[in-house]
Amino acid sequence: MALQRIERDAIADSAINADKIADGTVVSTEIADGAVISSKIATDAIISVKIADGSVTEAKIDASTMIVDPILGTLRGHIIPDTNNAYDFGSASYKLRDVYVSENSLWLGDNHKMDTKDGKMKFRKRKKGKTPAVVETVLIGAGKQFANEAAMLVDFKTKMWSAGTPVNSLDPEHVDFNPALDSWPEYLRLLGHSTYTRPDQVFDNTADFDVENDRKPYDISFLAGFDGSTVKSDIEVRTYAEMVMARTGIFEGEVGYIDTVCTGQALICDVLKNGTSIYSTKPQFAISGTTITAGVISTPAFVSGDKVTFKVTQIGSTIVGQGIRFMLKCSV
Repeated sequence: MALQRIERDAIADSAINADKIADGTVVSTEIADGAVISSKIATDAIISVKIADGSVTEAKIDASTMIVDPILGTLRGHIIPDTNNAYDFGSASYKLRDVYVSENSLWLGDNHKMDTKDGKMKFRKRKKGKTPAVVETVLIGAGKQFANEAAMLVDFKTKMWSAGTPVNSLDPEHVDFNPALDSWPEYLRLLGHSTYTRPDQVFDNTADFDVENDRKPYDISFLAGFDGSTVKSDIEVRTYAEMVMARTGIFEGEVGYIDTVCTGQALICDVLKNGTSIYSTKPQFAISGTTITAGVISTPAFVSGDKVTFKVTQIGSTIVGQGIRFMLKCSV
């Protein structure tokens, strides 16, 4: 770089305090106590940099590309971009090799996060529209700022929602009410609770989230209306199978197929846990229907040791039906 014209230069106490070179080169530089304190270079390049104690502590670059080779240092603060959802970390062509994070959490947007518990990866989804448990504890109850959640939500709308620029996620009266992550800490601070600055201080992993993909399939097959050689035969009103559950889990539903359809009346199946039906409405094969109409499960939970029974409680009155394959869908 050629220095075309020095406009000002001052040296005091064995250090350069100011330097200015015009015409598209160095505009200003300050050096004191053996370290560069600030520098400005124009024409879409480095705007300011601060170097102290032998390492870069602050830098701002106004250009489409930043080339640094090499910079090694220690991060002593947060990395906060100046614009939301505007910058990338690596690229499709130039990826980071390894990323090391603690066992805290990794957020994807405002509603999903990944973390670990008991040595297992968990995928969690915020419960839509729910007031976080910590907010309820801090703000609601005897001697606190609000008597109940309804009163708190009225105040939340007053402070956080604007009729001029309505945002449905900030309106407790709207079906899409689900404030962004930073909204609840901001609301707490507005009410004088200044220590709440981060979402992890507000959201409880158990109370405020549903765990996604946490259970594994555990399906159970039952047969009715087959002989000992698995040739279809007339279905009877009786118990067809019994078993003992080996795990704790959830009954989720059922699917079924009948080889010879029933006529005259529907064919009804039932699943009992410890002698009591798990259904409020039992699943059935409609007249002349080959696939089962799902029931309504009213007792979904089971534990290891529960006895499960499969039975047929009603058959067709004209043609009874033959050959049922019934699959009980469960998860553990």
